[in-house]
Amino acid sequence: MNTGSQFQYQFQLDVDIRRTQPRSLFQAFGKFIYEVEWIRRQGPSIVLLKIDGAKANREASFYVQLSCHLHIVRIFGLVESNPDSLMLLQERTPLGDLAELLRENNFRPTEKVLFEIFVQLCEALIFLAYNGIVHGDLACGNVLIFHQNPTEPINNLVKLTDFGLTRASPIYSVVDSSSSSTITTVPVRYAAPEILQTMDGSNYSEKSDVYSMGVLMWEACSQGTLPYQWIERDEDIRRRKQNNERLPRPASCSHQLWTIINQCWHLKPQNRPDFRLLKRSLLTLLFGSVSE
Repeated sequence: MNTGSQFQYQFQLDVDIRRTQPRSLFQAFGKFIYEVEWIRRQGPSIVLLKIDGAKANREASFYVQLSCHLHIVRIFGLVESNPDSLMLLQERTPLGDLAELLRENNFRPTEKVLFEIFVQLCEALIFLAYNGIVHGDLACGNVLIFHQNPTEPINNLVKLTDFGLTRASPIYSVVDSSSSSTITTVPVRYAAPEILQTMDGSNYSEKSDVYSMGVLMWEACSQGTLPYQWIERDEDIRRRKQNNERLPRPASCSHQLWTIINQCWHLKPQNRPDFRLLKRSLLTLLFGSVSE
């Protein structure tokens, strides 16, 4: 893809969009989310995602095109920024992320609803894997809720965000910056053991995402509880994972789902299911639950 193709995705602050508040809605590890609005057109609700310590390369327009999937948050384009940061214009969820809703008890889904949410995420991850993209940061906080119903699976819609924003991605390159750790920080609580062995990004794969998906499912079944919240030091979590010590089964997690989650946590990546197989297993549970 040539660099010229990305200009159709280019936006400018105070020309195409403007911030509605000077302060960010969210800030963590060099990532900032600002509320913005359109200037010259009517359109969907939007936010500006700014990431310090990264720059867009010539394949960034491909990233925008990937976001057209039903279960991936829509990225409308790149926003002009300084060379040491990346700014993306994306759709805004009206409801927030899954972790926030679960922890604040604003969403108490049945297990059938969780199955549907997990299936939707698998569909997004199958699509990313097909296009050679490793998410690298799967967690309930990166699942945005667009429609929710705690008892009716069909009335739920979730979308995955922050895909490809890791050192494993061919789409972004880290630049020399005091905040360059933004992209290279490894989410130890969610990461697969092989990621924690080298920490250089060489072991990212679809199967490492599958491991993280297992942690995400555990987190959702635990009503948004932070994985390993009882352990403070990352080094202790890393050691437990490499010794194949696993998270405990949540009280609300059925035996069938717990079996699937543990399949995602095999120490050897080749023994984990891929996302197609994981989706098939979850659909079996969903339709089996509906028919009971």
